[in-house]
Amino acid sequence: MKSIKLKVPELEQIEINGHVFGIRMTNIEIMNKGRYFADWGAGADLNDVSEMVRMQNEIVGFIDEILGEGAIAKITGGGGISTSTACDWLTVIAEAVGEIETRRMAEFSEKQKEKKTAKADE
Repeated sequence: MKSIKLKVPELEQIEINGHVFGIRMTNIEIMNKGRYFADWGAGADLNDVSEMVRMQNEIVGFIDEILGEGAIAKITGGGGISTSTACDWLTVIAEAVGEIETRRMAEFSEKQKEKKTAKADE
């Protein structure tokens, strides 16, 4: 039997208002869910209180999925946030994770180039 060992990268971390969180999702996962929220918000009935509460709960829950359970409470010191604030935070977090992923891909690409150059020099 062939045995292999895969490198499991450590969670990328992000500091928010002095608190450090591990990013538990990729930028693609965040973008896809963000697109879902944007589409939902575009068609939402802003007068439907139950729909707005459900939207807020889902967005806040999603931020906690990205950063870890209780992240919102940690950032706010136990307070809640409005739907618009949650949307703003999600946008800022998504941008930060996108920057992290872009850096990681650039590093990966550079390593691949170095491997090709080393092979060509052999």
